[in-house]
Amino acid sequence: MKLKSWIKHEGQVCDFGRFAILIRTLVKAQNVTLSDLNSTENSNDIFETLLPELSSTSFQDETTISEIITQTPSTEVTTISEVVTQPSNTEVTTISEVITQTPSTNVTTTSVETSSLSILQKWQTFEKLSKVFAKNAVKNLMAGLMDGSGNLNVTASCRRDVLKLLVGLRELKTWAFSFIDSSGKIIDGMLGGTMSTLGEYDQCVSIEALDTGRRNKNKKVMFTGKYCAVDLRPPLPPKKRYYKLNEVVDELKDFSEGGNVISEAAKAAQFFQFLSMRYGVCVPSGCSPSDIQEVLDSLTKENYWNATVKRCELKQENEYTTLIMGVMAVLCFFGFLMLVGSLIDMYHYCTEKKINSLPLRIFICFSLITNFKKFVNTKTASDKLSCLHGFRFLSITWIILAHTYLNINFLLFRGLKKAFDMQQQFFFTAVVNASVAVDTFFFIGGLLVCYVTMNVMKGRKMSFNIPVYILHRLFRLYPVYIMVIIFIFLAPILGSGPIYHDMTDGFVEDCYNNWWTNLLFINNFVHADHLCLPQSWYVSCDMQLYIAALIVLLSLLRWPRVGLSIAFIGVLASVIGTGVMTYVNDYPPTMLFIHPDQEQRIEYWGNAYFKPYSHAGPYCIGLMIGYLLATKPNLKFSLLTRFIGWCCAATCNLAVLYGVYEWNTGRDPVLVETILYSSLHRVAWTLGVAWVVVNCATGQGGVVNLY
Repeated sequence: MKLKSWIKHEGQVCDFGRFAILIRTLVKAQNVTLSDLNSTENSNDIFETLLPELSSTSFQDETTISEIITQTPSTEVTTISEVVTQPSNTEVTTISEVITQTPSTNVTTTSVETSSLSILQKWQTFEKLSKVFAKNAVKNLMAGLMDGSGNLNVTASCRRDVLKLLVGLRELKTWAFSFIDSSGKIIDGMLGGTMSTLGEYDQCVSIEALDTGRRNKNKKVMFTGKYCAVDLRPPLPPKKRYYKLNEVVDELKDFSEGGNVISEAAKAAQFFQFLSMRYGVCVPSGCSPSDIQEVLDSLTKENYWNATVKRCELKQENEYTTLIMGVMAVLCFFGFLMLVGSLIDMYHYCTEKKINSLPLRIFICFSLITNFKKFVNTKTASDKLSCLHGFRFLSITWIILAHTYLNINFLLFRGLKKAFDMQQQFFFTAVVNASVAVDTFFFIGGLLVCYVTMNVMKGRKMSFNIPVYILHRLFRLYPVYIMVIIFIFLAPILGSGPIYHDMTDGFVEDCYNNWWTNLLFINNFVHADHLCLPQSWYVSCDMQLYIAALIVLLSLLRWPRVGLSIAFIGVLASVIGTGVMTYVNDYPPTMLFIHPDQEQRIEYWGNAYFKPYSHAGPYCIGLMIGYLLATKPNLKFSLLTRFIGWCCAATCNLAVLYGVYEWNTGRDPVLVETILYSSLHRVAWTLGVAWVVVNCATGQGGVVNLY
């Protein structure tokens, strides 16, 4: 290899030939150690003391790497006996030994009978052999670095720290091997779908490279560990509008039949459209992310993989910004109210005195004792609607289970190829098709709004108070809602780890930019792809439907038939609107498990699923059922009607739940199936739930009512 490449050095440029001659100068020195590399004060370049000789040295462009690094080999250790008899305090301390050690150095004989050695001698032998191995490995690595680093635009501080790290490895320094130990290795279980080897984050950022040489008795810290997350992806074609979990990339269909491990991996290349392989690497603190990226680009340019430095982190104290301090002050204030309220509550409980003072009653509102009693209270205001609690429990459990499979960081899991098997399981369809459970909550919301309003206004001559109707909901939502939002801003100081910031930074940034959309209940329309609290779309959607329900409620109070007609029109509009939206945007019938791409899911959620018109049908059905239960609490059905109703309800719910099974196993739905399912499945599911609620609320649920 001819030396015509260039490297940068502190604002000046020197070519690689001079750099190599400089290494030879270090070789000739025969006494350069780690402490010598750190002896120059106020310098970012370990070679600065030798620059005069470097700049005055002439060289030929035809100089080759082999001519530079080939030196007369120093004395080699070739037998175990020579290793054992070597003085125990012998250290490999010079740069020349790194460069001049012959690669073929090895242990070839066993002249010492190992069984006669003491435990101490065996450990000493192991230490000396390890030093020989480390010296050879570092020497070969140094040659490789010289051979390939000529075109790298790496900062001087990074070159300095890497060289010190190599010398530390050769000298078997604990801190040096900690860099290797805390970096991710070859991913085990890669063929089964394991996507990450994260290394040891805490160990890496805690590393301190100490100069323990004779010139630095105070153990000066030369550099520290820096944890960098690196994402790897193979070459891929442009992403399709929608692609399937079991669909081989078109360009690789023939190649994937090759029968070797690479062609087998090509069958799962579509995973890399939404995932990446994650490696955690520990590097010296002097290396910037751009330095690491430069090295990665040089390593991957020949195999066409894409390597990206996601981020790098150092061990540092938490930064308490003004915002964080403000949030902590608010939390401390409420903590103070809780403490005072609890003490007042305890005092009045012990003295059995009644609390008549308004300020004291306000403090009692924050009492942990009073609130805990309310929290564990299982009494309900109405026995007629106690079945709703069962629906709430089952639905929220179902939603949590589904989110466990769908809304996760796949870097944390092993064996992701098992998803191929899971999508073929019939009963697993019920787990991933849990979005209809959310419509159960919309149905319950509409039912309670109408049921409570009708009962409150029954027999009263006063008019319906719209401001009170709205403010009542706001006063219930805002306190807890605001506390949850501001708590998000504490996330940067609450933890750390290899993927901690992957999980939290996006949420914090979105809340910092879009918190106001949450408080105005418009975040499902404004910046819906960057939600502050992703789950808060439900709060906004429910609030929008709650306000829109005023039209139905006011009509029901004066003209019941008109109100019921408006509610029915709302159901019809929801069905038609959802179908048209699906057709125009070419969306799938629902978000299928076989479509795993998170970006595509966010697009579908933001444009369709988060919008109130998708859930207006279930909400309006809830309004009508609430009116029915409020006006006809003793409604009874004939035995035949109940039998037909239960059959229809079970058919509707099972068809909605498992109707997507074939689509999740690979069959593409035709256009008619797509539009019909997308527009009708939420309403059909809600009708089945409504039948169960009506029967249970009127005492006709039978065995179902027991649960």
